[in-house]
Amino acid sequence: VRKLETEGWKSTVYIASKLLGITNHLGLHMDADDVENVYNAGHEIGGHSFSHFDLSEMPLDCAIQDVIKNRTVMSSLKIPRCTTFAYPYGQTTVEIKKHLSKEYEGLRGISPGPMTGKVDLNQVRSTPLFRGKPCEEAVRQIHALKGQNAWLTLFTHDVRERPSEWGCTPAEMESVIAAVKASGAEVLTLSDAIMKLRANPS
Repeated sequence: VRKLETEGWKSTVYIASKLLGITNHLGLHMDADDVENVYNAGHEIGGHSFSHFDLSEMPLDCAIQDVIKNRTVMSSLKIPRCTTFAYPYGQTTVEIKKHLSKEYEGLRGISPGPMTGKVDLNQVRSTPLFRGKPCEEAVRQIHALKGQNAWLTLFTHDVRERPSEWGCTPAEMESVIAAVKASGAEVLTLSDAIMKLRANPS
């Protein structure tokens, strides 16, 4: 998030609190102090699940309890409840969407591509910033949208010299930032973008 802060931009960060402070095949995950520092720097901490399990593979009541458990951990860290949520792995069911749509203003998935015209706020599209070709495609999409009335959300997991397959390198992130700056796009957190859309649907 520091590269975004250099530009004066704020992001939405989704945290599965069961992973706080652990080291696994993806490396070291952020800990509770990191969460508080990110929030205090002005970024938004969005809703997520506790375990980061695929909610579509869980019974509805278990999926809901997992979401509530994550919300409880965030509350214990003095992080206010957010109005947006990200599906772990981008997976969901009709029942989960119906339930969570009553709890959140927007639910983010992982289907890539820009949004124009009507937007399904229960399955907000999001383009991955993953190393290699996905990052190159994201930069292409950003350039292609210059001057258009469109919304493009971007997501990644880690930014480092040797990223996981779900992350990107600092150089790739710099290329994305440069493309956004060149496009003249307004950069907003997910909840702020939804608020702006609702205030001015056109």
